[in-house]
Amino acid sequence: MAEQARADFATKLSLRKFMATAQHVTLDQRQLARSMGLDHLLDLKCDTLPRGVVHYLASNFDVPSRAIELPNGFKFTITPYCIHQVLGIPLGGKTIEKKQNPALRSLIAQQTKCKGNYPTINELDNLIQPGLDGDSFKRIFTMYALTVLLCPSSHGAASPDYYHILEDPEQIGSFDFCTAVLDKLVASIDSYKAGATTVLGGDLLTLTIIYFEFLDTDIMPVTSKRPRISLWTSEIVAEYERRDCTSSDKLLYGRLPTKHVSETPFGQINTQSKVTLGASYDELLQFTLSIVPEENHQMVLDELPKIMHSMQNELFDSMQHVLAKNFMNLLKLMPSMHSSSPSKKQNSTDKDSSCVPISVAPTVPCGSHFSLQMTSTTLAEGKEDNPEGKQGQNVAQGRKQSTTFLQLKKQSHCLKYKGRTTKPPYPCS
Repeated sequence: MAEQARADFATKLSLRKFMATAQHVTLDQRQLARSMGLDHLLDLKCDTLPRGVVHYLASNFDVPSRAIELPNGFKFTITPYCIHQVLGIPLGGKTIEKKQNPALRSLIAQQTKCKGNYPTINELDNLIQPGLDGDSFKRIFTMYALTVLLCPSSHGAASPDYYHILEDPEQIGSFDFCTAVLDKLVASIDSYKAGATTVLGGDLLTLTIIYFEFLDTDIMPVTSKRPRISLWTSEIVAEYERRDCTSSDKLLYGRLPTKHVSETPFGQINTQSKVTLGASYDELLQFTLSIVPEENHQMVLDELPKIMHSMQNELFDSMQHVLAKNFMNLLKLMPSMHSSSPSKKQNSTDKDSSCVPISVAPTVPCGSHFSLQMTSTTLAEGKEDNPEGKQGQNVAQGRKQSTTFLQLKKQSHCLKYKGRTTKPPYPCS
């Protein structure tokens, strides 16, 4: 088969259709997509596949090593982490195995009302309307994304091989989409190169973007944004293709110099990658999986929840002393705030009576501006100097001091009602 004919491959990858559907997704539906880790797909900006580049990369793809090996010496192995950096879909988690479930097949056929055995691309596309929500949206959108963008095949319909991940819509985001996408791409290239089919399946755009990320040009603005999918517009992709091409028939590429992997989004330890306070657990998990070897992913998935739970308990325990100390300081403000606004008829004796020395603190002159500050500071220092410092003692001391303050407040009110016709709200002995 001639090279020109081989470049004329067929594909069910439908970038333009997916972009059109994404533009009509509502905010609520986008939140549902986000709950599954698939929301970044809605940021797709390229509607045209550079077929010449795709053919060139597929022709120079080494299936056993999963690496692009070009005649100019460029070589790079594609991993699930690379897929994640481009698409932002879930990396790590439960394996998406190719297995069929007859019960789910019946459920999907019933929900989609498909005419054939499986819903087609057009049938799924027509179902994604503003009124679609909840589990129905999760199932249909996931099937649509897999069929049109992530794992397109030659059939043009949803593959029952992936139905098992739809059984519990709440768990869709816990599956390893990145590995499934890479597996499908490699298997499709293998079949195409072997001449078994003229259809080139899989996510061919991501294959192209991974290669383009290595080209050293000034076309793409320098940014550490992840994932990369929203940066690659149709215009930028076309310009990369034009500059890297070495033949008029758009069959040969490799003109532009390439960068070291550390200058791309695919370095395993990227200096731009960071976890900030406030990041969700899912973001922490994805980051952790991205910086450890693939063979250790299952260990991370098993141990990270335990570590987070232990850290939460230890943080709470360590905060109890601080919370108790500051709560006591807050209680001490209560009599001070009351005495800071004396009535106009209040005499000097009444004013002084509102300032009562505390037994656990050094005695200071009543009415002194520094009484509250010194008492608060001394109490804090007294607790910190305690070598025992046990949690039980802190709680007991807090209760004792709380009772003392309530008694002092009661005494202060009783003194103010002394000699008046109005009775206090509680009996004074």
